[in-house]
Amino acid sequence: MIKNKFLGAFMAAAIVFGSLNPAFADLNNSVVAMHEQQKQVKISKEEARKIGMKEIKVLFGIDVSDFDENINFDSYMGICNWNIFWSKYIDEERIEFFVSVDSNTGKIRMLSKHENVNFDRNEKENAKIDLEKAKEIALDYIKQISPEKVNQIKLSDYDCFGNEYVFTYVRDIDGIEYDEDYITVDVDAVNGKMIGYYYTWLDNINFPKVDNIISKEEAEKLFDENIEVYLNYKSSFDSKTNKEKAMLVYNYRFKNSDMIDAKEGKFISWGGQSKEKEETRDIDESKKEEIFKNAKHSSKLEKNLTREEAVELIDKIIKELYNVDVELNNVQYLRDNYINSDGIWMADFVEKGNDKYVGNVIISALTGKLMNISMWDNDEKDEAFTPKLTWDEAYEKAIEAISEFFPEKIKDIKTEQIKYPLTYKFEGKEIQKRNIYFNFPRIVNGVEYYDNNIVIVVDMKTGQIRELDCFWNDKIEFEDIDNIISKEDAKKIFFKENKPKLKYINLNTDNDNLKYETKLIYMFTPVDLSKSVFDEINAHTGKATNF
Repeated sequence: MIKNKFLGAFMAAAIVFGSLNPAFADLNNSVVAMHEQQKQVKISKEEARKIGMKEIKVLFGIDVSDFDENINFDSYMGICNWNIFWSKYIDEERIEFFVSVDSNTGKIRMLSKHENVNFDRNEKENAKIDLEKAKEIALDYIKQISPEKVNQIKLSDYDCFGNEYVFTYVRDIDGIEYDEDYITVDVDAVNGKMIGYYYTWLDNINFPKVDNIISKEEAEKLFDENIEVYLNYKSSFDSKTNKEKAMLVYNYRFKNSDMIDAKEGKFISWGGQSKEKEETRDIDESKKEEIFKNAKHSSKLEKNLTREEAVELIDKIIKELYNVDVELNNVQYLRDNYINSDGIWMADFVEKGNDKYVGNVIISALTGKLMNISMWDNDEKDEAFTPKLTWDEAYEKAIEAISEFFPEKIKDIKTEQIKYPLTYKFEGKEIQKRNIYFNFPRIVNGVEYYDNNIVIVVDMKTGQIRELDCFWNDKIEFEDIDNIISKEDAKKIFFKENKPKLKYINLNTDNDNLKYETKLIYMFTPVDLSKSVFDEINAHTGKATNF
């Protein structure tokens, strides 16, 4: 988790400041608003560039004036920034810097340095720096370049990746963590060199006082009342037999949220509201029997489909699903033990006379059964539209597709689906979701197995199915459901490995108006922070693990 955070430092501005995800707003309006904000800032692009270059020179002794450079403007939570990237190859190693400068104050809000060392060389050498020495190097470096931060941070997490140590220090306010402000240091375990540094820090945050809050015991009781423990299968590779197995594990989820407002003693979500009761939709057993009865169960052919036979069948499937004539490209046969040991035929396609609509398809070479098909709009724009279907109609369309293409599996999947909202609010606007996703997991011994499933995507603007995907491994071995620990025992283990932790968090408390507020919350957190979150328990051994 921390490693991903660190390696993503150079995309931080694009991700944190929200410019890469068009699903959150009308892009045209966003671009116009961004240009207007850019005109009003006090710090120019050139001034921000000089501020960043000076800081890098002071901290690292490196002049980046001849580095490759990229500058962009962005805003987040009302704060506008100039984001500057510098990179250069020096002695076959790439050095990269990222600086985010507040465009109104000139203050540096984020800064990172990373060196992509020659790992082919480095990984062949044995680590000479142990964990404690690497930790000392990391802290000494923070003292050197951010001395004012040393008494405001605590080591939250660390990990070792190959010959690298990664340490993450989070902001600490009187013993309470605020992990949205943090410093990460990456140390080379071979030579003790600091090869990565990243920090993000916001000043002038109003941290609420730690008074009139519920106790940890009260928070644990609330979590205990709202936790759901459920059994499912999880893929695991058996190195002894060299085969994939499906292991029985217990997982947990909360009916409301994994956060409790420490002052109010209520569950709270990222939108500031408690989670509403979920509504679901399903078909009854008689409907399943009807679909299964009418299924034409496929059998293996004597030999694989020829290219001509595969093309004819693919054309038929596309015509049946989309009612369009297409041109097939890149028709090829592949044999892959992971996808289908009997081999597959796959192809790309484009609608004849209209290259706007493109797609791809995969069928089994030995049964001719559809495995995956999708068709997407190349010119799709993020704009308002009137949906052609309700959620229930989209669900019915998904069931129809299963009846048509995968009817023999109708008794082997969980058909119940949660009715998620068709819209979301952003900056006070109600935005319609373009695509609705249905995930029908495989059921074995009455237990869900999400690594085998049928996924269907329905386009609410066109009313068409955008994607059908059926990934199914008939050769996988499933663990027996006998002699497993109970749900009650699994729950006790979860609460042994995880406890409520008091922390500060900055969240939006009003999706209509984007009102951000720093709150004191309890979060269900691992007792041992050096380990991954324990969200799985081996159902046979009772051991907390993470496959």
